[in-house]
Amino acid sequence: MVVSTFNRYFDKNQITMKKIFTSVLFTTLTFLSIQTFATKIIVTAENYKFTPDSFDCNVGDTITWHYTGGFGHEPASTTIPNGAATWTVDVNSGSPDASYVVTVSGTYNYVCNFHIGDGMVGKFIAHPAVSTNITALPVERPIKVFPSPFHNTLTIDLNQNTSFKNEVTVELTNSIGERKIATTSREIFNNAITLDVSDLAQGMYFVTISDGNLKKTYRVIKSE
Repeated sequence: MVVSTFNRYFDKNQITMKKIFTSVLFTTLTFLSIQTFATKIIVTAENYKFTPDSFDCNVGDTITWHYTGGFGHEPASTTIPNGAATWTVDVNSGSPDASYVVTVSGTYNYVCNFHIGDGMVGKFIAHPAVSTNITALPVERPIKVFPSPFHNTLTIDLNQNTSFKNEVTVELTNSIGERKIATTSREIFNNAITLDVSDLAQGMYFVTISDGNLKKTYRVIKSE
């Protein structure tokens, strides 16, 4: 009787341990699956704009705001899904990167606390984590226009951005729309171009990059 009772107790605990092990294994594999397919998405904070300012991502992805020069920025959440963590981070010359890991699906809206009056806002929509047989789409590489403020030269780097398909025209206009510089080039796809802006007056300017179908504009400042 004692041996029989012991055997039943031993068998019962073996089954319980197997269930616990199976549960832990499933949880671990699920976590590893999400981590394996997580993506790091770079959002540049330059001038008065987040680039890209709207995009889709997946739960488990990491959003990194990257400072490229000029003014410092403070990305901060405004309306986000229930259960998601809020954030307020600084990106500047001393600390150029700040990251946020997405843990809840839904729509996230955020602003730059320093430049909300200039319309510097962003949004992303997080979807449930991708399954192991789905490959996340690559995120478009941000175009670089630097430095800002600039002095004698201004550099435009497409940074292997694939949005533009045709010959690219770069225009520099002042705050009232007067064209100061215009150049057309195919070389910009492979190499950054640097403009001589030493004769321009101090103030605000706009750099417009277009290929006839797509147009992107960046605000820059000329210093003394």
